Amino acid sequence: MNPILFSLLLLSLCPLAAEDYDPLSKEGKVETKLMSFRYGGREVPLKIYLPEDSNPAPVILLSHGLGGSREVGNYLGQHWAGRGFLVVAMQHIGSDTSVWEDAPLGKRRDAMMTAANGRTFQDRMRDVPATLDQLEKWQIEKGHVLLGRMNLERIGVGGHSYGAVTTQCHCGAAFWLSRGPLRG
Repeated sequence: MNPILFSLLLLSLCPLAAEDYDPLSKEGKVETKLMSFRYGGREVPLKIYLPEDSNPAPVILLSHGLGGSREVGNYLGQHWAGRGFLVVAMQHIGSDTSVWEDAPLGKRRDAMMTAANGRTFQDRMRDVPATLDQLEKWQIEKGHVLLGRMNLERIGVGGHSYGAVTTQCHCGAAFWLSRGPLRG
């Protein structure tokens, strides 16, 4: 077949496929659970989005941006869990809403900029493997709501803004600072 004709045929089919898919519609019911755990004296609040099916589900870790929380990205958690993923929204204390909530209105930006530092970055970087370790424990803990609910062989990670940086570093990206590379 002529490559140009084939390309036109593919392009003509795309609008039909796009009309059938509504990214905001949910396929299944989603249940949410708020929980947290501690490691090394640090707390990590979580919001878990459970798909309707109780079979082991692939897991998506979700990391919020600077000044956010486990509640940011609710639409993503609902959407992904509605399609069969178990979503774990992490809250990174020290670069979350606690950074700006109590600051006077005119000082919130400064508070956010102060929180974007090497320490909060390292804390975020440790939160991800600590969360995975905790999920492994809950996966086999008798009576726990997550008992047998996760397929920990299939894990994705995503994030918004500072959460995207956290994600990229865990996937091997390096960010260059004036003093050299910053890695996860």
